Amino acid sequence: MPGLVAALLPLAVAIAVNPIPIIAVILILQSPRARASGSAFVGAWILALVALGGVAIALANHTDLYGSGSASPVARVIRGVVGVLLLYLAVRKWLGRPRAGDPVRTPAWMTRLATTTPGRSFGLGAGLAAGNPKNIALTLAAAAAIVEEGLPLTTEGIALLVFVALATLGVAIPYLVLLVLGGRADQVLSSWGDWLTRHNAAVLAIVLTIIGVLLIAGAIRG
Repeated sequence: MPGLVAALLPLAVAIAVNPIPIIAVILILQSPRARASGSAFVGAWILALVALGGVAIALANHTDLYGSGSASPVARVIRGVVGVLLLYLAVRKWLGRPRAGDPVRTPAWMTRLATTTPGRSFGLGAGLAAGNPKNIALTLAAAAAIVEEGLPLTTEGIALLVFVALATLGVAIPYLVLLVLGGRADQVLSSWGDWLTRHNAAVLAIVLTIIGVLLIAGAIRG
């Protein structure tokens, strides 16, 4: 199990630190129905990741694609491919980051979040969680790591929930700040949102590079 935790942690962190969903939930938490819309967004995010991971694990168990109890070639290939994909995305993000003095434009869909509803927030949370190709690749890699351990089905489910909980921290922390600070959270969340809007490409590039290298190294070691 320690080896499984070590395999899942970087994958979950790569999902959790994606600045775009964090910025989105911060903007939602500044809307008139902040608590209801924030709850809908975070809840949809969790449900979408659980569904995505559950389908991947069920297919793996049904087809015996990864094998169990050993580092299967398929699982190693998945880790390697995901690692290369993350390095590619990291380079694109780094090259496309705003330079000092460049204006930072907020996408139009983000500006509309200030007046969003719980229903739209739910759809956005599900879409950002399960509709992002990076999240799909990372969740598939997590499913491969879980099935590879040869665990009982119940334990696989617990491992998936742990992975989802870690992957949800990025969008959950701003929501928890609102619950704890109430009306005083606006200033804190605004400063976080402004910083992430300016530096999101650089932050994501650095994190993706570190995790991509770890996955490739893991695939080589087997």
